[in-house]
Amino acid sequence: MKPEVRSLAKTRLEFELVADSLGERADGLSEIQAKLEAALLSHQETEQRIQERNSQVERLKRVVERHEAACIAYLTVIDHTLQLTDLSHAERAAAERELKSFARTLEPLGIQVLRPNPGDAFLAEFYQATGYEPSEAPSGTVARCISIGAKAGDRLLKRASVTLSGLDTRGGGTS
Repeated sequence: MKPEVRSLAKTRLEFELVADSLGERADGLSEIQAKLEAALLSHQETEQRIQERNSQVERLKRVVERHEAACIAYLTVIDHTLQLTDLSHAERAAAERELKSFARTLEPLGIQVLRPNPGDAFLAEFYQATGYEPSEAPSGTVARCISIGAKAGDRLLKRASVTLSGLDTRGGGTS
């Protein structure tokens, strides 16, 4: 065999080895590409499920907000009933029982009725002070609850309106 033929055969063999190696690499790249495409599809499906879950969460938040608003409306009706001056003792007692019963119903839902008693500490994050009045309660504490409020966990739904015990130092007298 002539040296040119031998060199050509050797070059052809090297070429075939390189071609085989490139073919294997191409097959490997095809596998990687298929895996990447599958991962991308999986990611897109996961992203879509997350968006659907977020939409569900937003819908549920709106439902909870509507239920909370309905609870506040009902508490306001009971509160206004208790503020009526012409209620008989039996009617006032019935309204008090209804308020306590409704408050117990709300507790498992995470809603707490805010109805501070005279002498309770003034909690600015949950109560709104409308003024001062003379009271046997210590100065600066709740003298009287004017209207009830509510909270869900640490989130305020409605502030309780109160008067504080003591003299109004801003105006120099009682309010």
